[in-house]
Amino acid sequence: MAQGIPCPLCASASRVLETRMANDVVLRRRRECTVCRFRFSTLERIISPARFRVDWDPLAQKAS
Repeated sequence: MAQGIPCPLCASASRVLETRMANDVVLRRRRECTVCRFRFSTLERIISPARFRVDWDPLAQKAS
């Protein structure tokens, strides 16, 4: 399990309280430390949008 962003005060793990899109490529996350309860914000840049392709397979379709 990923530990996430450490707390800037005590370096313990933090949890995400709220996530918002600041613009098309930046997420603003409100976080809280799991130990000292310090709250802080992070701006996280989306490096690459998730892209995937699913090929259509007519044999995979089931008749209803």
